[in-house]
Amino acid sequence: MEKVSVILPIYNVEKYLKNCIESVRNQTYENLEIILVDDGSPDRCPLLCDEYAQKDSRVRVIHKKNGGLSDARNVGIDKSSGSYLVFVDSDDWIRKDMVECLLKNIEESKSQVVFCNYITVRAGEEISCEDILEYKVYQSYEVVKIIRNMFGGGRYYSSIWRGIYKREVIENRNIYFQNLQFAEDLVFNLEYLLNCNRVKIIKDKLYYYRVNATSALQSLKNNVDEIQKNIEYY
Repeated sequence: MEKVSVILPIYNVEKYLKNCIESVRNQTYENLEIILVDDGSPDRCPLLCDEYAQKDSRVRVIHKKNGGLSDARNVGIDKSSGSYLVFVDSDDWIRKDMVECLLKNIEESKSQVVFCNYITVRAGEEISCEDILEYKVYQSYEVVKIIRNMFGGGRYYSSIWRGIYKREVIENRNIYFQNLQFAEDLVFNLEYLLNCNRVKIIKDKLYYYRVNATSALQSLKNNVDEIQKNIEYY
């Protein structure tokens, strides 16, 4: 069984952190490495992280000086050891079979990345994401279709948290998150996709994206939403 590293950047999300971590710990696929990157959070998040590390041997905690979302994710990449990487924002949560489903699809399709669908949760209401592209395996000459959709209005395939990634691609191409105020997901995915010859998109709604949070992560998410809505797409 391949090990999957799930990386959670954490900052000022005390209200939502337990729900997020529990959704990862309770995955149907158990060979996980859960990397909690405490990015100098000023609330009780550091303590909560340490508590989880004590009761689950799969949890690794990294306490670091605040450096921003991209830096926290990069530290998570460097400290992780799984053959595959999944990124989860710590004010969101995932369906119990997300890792199992993504891993099965990436291995069976021999793709470099698999993207799933998601559900937006706003004030308790669940809203399914739009069907934008066909659900299939995209060959190298078709990957440009996915890249084009990254620059349309809405979240589309620019979000890092809807995918499973191969470590070897990240390491071989030295792909990391750039220190940007927003759109760091889009830049990472763009560089990653340019190094893919097979990409699969599946219909399964596996990720729950929270939009009514007041956390620092949500502030960054709002910036990404805004820039994507205003990009002129041709």
